[in-house]
Amino acid sequence: MKVDARYPVFEHGIPVIDERPIRIAAGILFGLIGIAVINLILTGDFTPIFWFVGFISVDLSIRIFIGARFSPTIALAELFTKNGTPQWVGLPQKRFAWMLGLFLAVVMVVSTQLMGERNPIASLTCMACVLLLMYEAFFGVCVGCTVYAKLFPSKPTVCADGSCEVKV
Repeated sequence: MKVDARYPVFEHGIPVIDERPIRIAAGILFGLIGIAVINLILTGDFTPIFWFVGFISVDLSIRIFIGARFSPTIALAELFTKNGTPQWVGLPQKRFAWMLGLFLAVVMVVSTQLMGERNPIASLTCMACVLLLMYEAFFGVCVGCTVYAKLFPSKPTVCADGSCEVKV
């Protein structure tokens, strides 16, 4: 694996990133989508949902292609965690999870453009995004990281709370 100079590398030989700002950033995104969904329920206006999907697409693209520290939500979250002890997690599985989120955002945009605002694909995709953000923010469960561990033969070695360790 190519080492990314923007991230620290420890004894496991893979780039790592602090889990705490990522969880707070997920909470920020969860709050934004929550506001957009409540607005949709109360007014029937899809505009905030479209703004949110655009924002999350840009935010995740920055994390994947430029670097997580340049993501607006992670930069904001780091303000809250700058004095704490980092909780390192492997960057490869986090990048995979972000790619999964970006894929869901693109599916939602494409489905609304092809089938209109009120379609089951966009609704299910939005619910999936809300659930994934909730799991990450409130429970520390990265579903994308779990999928990564199942799909790729090189198992992740640095996981939050030791969740990739083999328990005997």
